[in-house]
Amino acid sequence: MNQNTRSFLALTKASLKMYYRNKGAIIFTLLIPVALLSMFGFLSTGRGPRIQVGLTNKATTEMAQQFVAALKGVEAFNIRETTEAAATAELGKGDIDLQVIIPENFGKTEDGKPAASTIALSGAMPRRRRDSLMTAPVVASTISSPGGA
Repeated sequence: MNQNTRSFLALTKASLKMYYRNKGAIIFTLLIPVALLSMFGFLSTGRGPRIQVGLTNKATTEMAQQFVAALKGVEAFNIRETTEAAATAELGKGDIDLQVIIPENFGKTEDGKPAASTIALSGAMPRRRRDSLMTAPVVASTISSPGGA
């Protein structure tokens, strides 16, 4: 070992000895962070705000039922099954964040091929627009997931 390395190791050893002899430094370095983590961990619920979704299911197919079950399985959604007119009114008042309308031909087949259908999504009032913008991709991915809902 050369002289610079020995000097560095001697200074490091002296600094560590001084640090471990200072009880205040040890408390602030170890106990305070653990106490803060514990306190904030007990205070947090671990859940974000739930997004209110008005769902109108006009279809009677098994695929529509699976889709509704998949939407209800998303913990971030609070699904309210309602009529289209009631959902539109609630959306206008800001009581729900997103309106999902499942059409009658959702999941039906014509000549062995799936019938063309579109699920309508209507966004929320501007004050909750960010939530509805984040919700639409989740609904879309639920629709396009392989194996049905």
